Amino acid sequence: MTQSIPAELKLVYHEQSHAYYLNGRRAKGVSTVAKIAADDYKIRLWHERMVALGVTIDSNLRENVAMNVDNNDTLKNLCEDAKRVAKAHVNADRGSQKHRVLELVLLGQEHKLITDQQRTDAIILKRTLDRYGLVPHGNLIEQFVAYPEYTVCGRFDAVLGFETPRGTVVLTDLKSGSNAVKYPHSTACQLALYARAPHISVGEHRGDRADVTNWMTMPPRLEQEIAYVLLVENDAEVGELKEIDIRHGWKAAQHVLELINWRKEFDGGRSIVKQVPDRFTSQALAAKTVEELRSVWAQATQSRCLTDDLKTLLKIRKEEISDA
Repeated sequence: MTQSIPAELKLVYHEQSHAYYLNGRRAKGVSTVAKIAADDYKIRLWHERMVALGVTIDSNLRENVAMNVDNNDTLKNLCEDAKRVAKAHVNADRGSQKHRVLELVLLGQEHKLITDQQRTDAIILKRTLDRYGLVPHGNLIEQFVAYPEYTVCGRFDAVLGFETPRGTVVLTDLKSGSNAVKYPHSTACQLALYARAPHISVGEHRGDRADVTNWMTMPPRLEQEIAYVLLVENDAEVGELKEIDIRHGWKAAQHVLELINWRKEFDGGRSIVKQVPDRFTSQALAAKTVEELRSVWAQATQSRCLTDDLKTLLKIRKEEISDA
């Protein structure tokens, strides 16, 4: 059932840059928010090693880095190129490939499977679904969620809803790497944010850009306490189903959402820091005569502290005193 939602709730998503805009404002992604709850120190070290390895392997890449040391945007792209050279994206790519296969299987479009690898993946995925008796819940495939209060959005990338024998619907995240369950904090937080999202999109959203204006609420039968990880590792003949306690994930998610709002306070933090007036500024503000202002000017000059800002202040104070 579509929820009555203000017309101004509009989400724009750009596939290539993975950028979300909610009512024209850049929004954080659910996956980004979930990572805040995890200890990503080792992951960041791994990314740094991959960049170093890629630059070491590819001499042309190394020269491009040297040529663009002052261009942050270009350096960012070169770092991604370096990670690709080091094959850091292989596991992520395989995960995306498997998700596409699962989507085609669930939609009954197996005739669109092109490669031998896709057909093999399809057999393994169907075997895994049959192993655990999972039946897809159609409204929870490839949808967006939105938290307008926090300017946070997300997309069910490899997340699907499955009916359970007990009549409930459980969010299920397809993963090809075991780290999702070895280090489950980010996964639990992400799935909790999906499960408790106040708004979920309606309809299909394909292509390089998605414009979402129609929303609904989550199914009332959706599990709020648990979610599943469908773990299908690359060398497995059948996958495994792992249960994740998303109550624990929601505790972290609430802290992170409040942290996001905290960061927005005081003009995004810029108003937290204020310049402490030096003694010459304080004297200028307290001066009651032009002679006192001249003395401040002379002392600041001697101390090499006569800045342009102080000069301006002294001139303004002189006009104020003269007009008084």
